[in-house]
Amino acid sequence: MKKSLPFLCAVISISAVASPLTVNTVGHSPATYHCNDGTRVIANYYALSDKSLQFVKLNFDKTEVTLPAVISGSGSRYSDGYQTEWWRKGNSATLTRDINNKEPKLVECSVVP
Repeated sequence: MKKSLPFLCAVISISAVASPLTVNTVGHSPATYHCNDGTRVIANYYALSDKSLQFVKLNFDKTEVTLPAVISGSGSRYSDGYQTEWWRKGNSATLTRDINNKEPKLVECSVVP
């Protein structure tokens, strides 16, 4: 029995490495927002199938950014922590750029039905 234990441990270790964890991405149809400064934002919301990560891909001003979900007291908030924040509640959202600047650029947006 003592001789077979190391072999058994090696087999278990190899099988754990050989079977990768599979997590799929679940997405929704893109939502288009018009903002009060004329910016048009296209937001694609995603989540991993195990719900361990939610994120949004935003397209605006010829730029694409991917922002992970962060803690929010109300609504859904996504932020990279230093440059861009997207805060959605219902059919409205706020896009904030240069969030660590003394005067960040903040625009209010509404979803286009």
